[in-house]
Amino acid sequence: MPLQIDVFGTVEGDLSVAPAQVSFGIVQPGQGAVRIVRLTNSGSKPVKVLGISSSSASVTASAEPVKPGREFRITVQLNRSAPDGQVHGALTIKTDDPTQETLSLPFYGIVGQFKT
Repeated sequence: MPLQIDVFGTVEGDLSVAPAQVSFGIVQPGQGAVRIVRLTNSGSKPVKVLGISSSSASVTASAEPVKPGREFRITVQLNRSAPDGQVHGALTIKTDDPTQETLSLPFYGIVGQFKT
């Protein structure tokens, strides 16, 4: 009698981002916010960040090499012009790594005046 075993898991690649998501927290209208994320390459071949796109017009990002091909500093910015309310979505980081051409980085926050 054949035995079938289902195995579930996640295959991790050479590229990783830390933290795994960006929280802007509660931001006062007109102030904006900036968060820093690290993209690290633990593989044997260097990689390039080809571009970063955002699912929200209120959030932008750029990558700067810290150690070219190995580590990048990603600056994630919630624009000052972000409208009141919840901000959520994801950044898509495009690389030249054939096994991880894109990485998704979720973000969230709230823009608004809160009284205590």
